[in-house]
Amino acid sequence: MKSDVERLKEVLDAIRNPTRKTRPTYEEVALYMSARDPEIEIKSESYVSEGVSLDVDVYLPNKIFFPGKRPGIMFFFGGGFTTGCKEAFSLQAEALARQGYVALCPAYRTKGSHGVTSDVCVRDGIAAWRYMNDQADRWDLDTDRLALSGGSAGGLIAQLCGPLSGKLPNALVLYNPALLTMEKEGSALRDLEFEGRSVRALDLPDSTMPPTLILSGEEDGLIQKSIIQAYVERAKKQGVDCRLILYPKMNHGFFNYNSSRPHYYLTTGEAMLFLNEIFAD
Repeated sequence: MKSDVERLKEVLDAIRNPTRKTRPTYEEVALYMSARDPEIEIKSESYVSEGVSLDVDVYLPNKIFFPGKRPGIMFFFGGGFTTGCKEAFSLQAEALARQGYVALCPAYRTKGSHGVTSDVCVRDGIAAWRYMNDQADRWDLDTDRLALSGGSAGGLIAQLCGPLSGKLPNALVLYNPALLTMEKEGSALRDLEFEGRSVRALDLPDSTMPPTLILSGEEDGLIQKSIIQAYVERAKKQGVDCRLILYPKMNHGFFNYNSSRPHYYLTTGEAMLFLNEIFAD
């Protein structure tokens, strides 16, 4: 006997089938119109960075609805490398998992939690990114459809993980991101070297940058829209598919669920549309 989830999947596939010649039954239409996203699984795991064990939450899609290899995304929280928590993007991760993405939200050390400088935050980000790739088979991840994402300082971590690790993501989704050009000379991040790769040698954005979506507020007092716009224009001149959506009257962190419900839904929807386009079969 088929489970409720299996029956729902069967009905949805049948109604969406463009070659179907028979009209849907009343039962099928009722089930289709009332359908909700299937339940997902959330696991708490850990990865190791420089001998330190750090938590990572893994949001896994329903295997009946999304069999085979699935795309993935990793979210890095913001907080100026000083504060923040892995739960910051939990709702975005859950929403994407319900749409077939394996989503990860890692913790990383900050000045507030471990007394570290910004370079350590990036090292942890690289370790989390490698963990995601290393565990791909266990989570049925398609390593050719992996995105990195983050807000503010977390957005900068997302930008640096690929070039410094040697494994570029296939897409970036950045929420009012900090940019490397904003880092002051002599900062710990500017002096970061990782396995022979140096931040000083990076000139971001460059032509290796993957397709990128940036979501930012027009009234952001920390990362002004003029800085973001200049970054996007430079990326486009390098041949990068870099898109910017500016939200009127919105300040820093506007995309968070408890900052503005409408903008959480708007930005999450834009992220889904972008990734679905980039990762389309």
